[in-house]
Amino acid sequence: MFAVRVARTAAPPVVLALAAMLGGAVANLSDRAGDGLVTDYLHTGWFPTFNLADVFVVTGAAVLVLASWRASDTADTGADA
Repeated sequence: MFAVRVARTAAPPVVLALAAMLGGAVANLSDRAGDGLVTDYLHTGWFPTFNLADVFVVTGAAVLVLASWRASDTADTGADA
């Protein structure tokens, strides 16, 4: 519900980030519903094994953090002017 409410007034990067996080979470939940565990299939050798849903969740969270950081910088700059 939070994502739907925020998406109505949010900037496009925030909407995409929320959609990516929601999509990744739903993908992990549907994978877990099948056999009781999430199958990780991307193995780099030097980093823990993960799946594409994890990539969407982490990327969406990173975009939200960056958008929040940028919004606070813009608000600080606007307050000084």
